[in-house]
Amino acid sequence: MAAETPTIVLVHGAWADATGFDAEIRALQDRGYSAIGFGNLLRDLASDAAYWPTSCGP
Repeated sequence: MAAETPTIVLVHGAWADATGFDAEIRALQDRGYSAIGFGNLLRDLASDAAYWPTSCGP
């Protein structure tokens, strides 16, 4: 059985948004990885953590 490739989640910092990862996401996808850029709301830890499942899944 072949090993599954992981989903790579790129999370931006406070200086930019997830669109800054577009080139990296395409490069990872071209290599067979599932990759997404997570649009962190940057409100506070509790609301950002609660947002994760609605955006990226479990």
